[in-house]
Amino acid sequence: FMTLSPVEQYMVQTGKRLFRGFDDYSDVHRLQFDIETTGLDPKVNSTFLIGIKDNRGFEEVIRVSGDTPRELRESEIKATQYFLKLVKELEPDIISGYNSEVFDFNFLNKRCERLGYEMKDFGGTLNDDKPIYFRKNATIKLGAETEYYDQTIMWGFNVIDIAHAVRKAQAINSSIKGWGLKYITKFSDVAKP
Repeated sequence: FMTLSPVEQYMVQTGKRLFRGFDDYSDVHRLQFDIETTGLDPKVNSTFLIGIKDNRGFEEVIRVSGDTPRELRESEIKATQYFLKLVKELEPDIISGYNSEVFDFNFLNKRCERLGYEMKDFGGTLNDDKPIYFRKNATIKLGAETEYYDQTIMWGFNVIDIAHAVRKAQAINSSIKGWGLKYITKFSDVAKP
């Protein structure tokens, strides 16, 4: 059994759509991103790569580089700032990643804090007066279980986690045996060599 949020319930009941006037969602500007890290703990591990791609042909890999620990820290901060600057410049309708709400955004935010900054100070929204913030204890209902996470709020953008959609589908489709990225791309027949 799956419970929909009040917004989703309203949209289902009324037939309204998130993007008015779009019959073909390929017209919606989507940006996907992923980060690569040296480990899972932002207190001791760092980001070394941020990949960005959108459905309009933009693609960039932001690398963190340096020879000394200080150079690496400065490069990591600049990479995060640049990533958020690109998001603002590209103005996508949707920002997504796979497990990005549970890991990627949280890791970037904690790394900024560890390095003496706040991610909200780097911009990344369409209104400079409304910084990025993280709503604590947001929930997603996945069948019989509930998952809590810190929801990323970026004014002017719809931030979604594709893993949440897959896990919701898994809760109602028993033929989906896992939600890992490699498994689900094979299951969905969209895996690339």
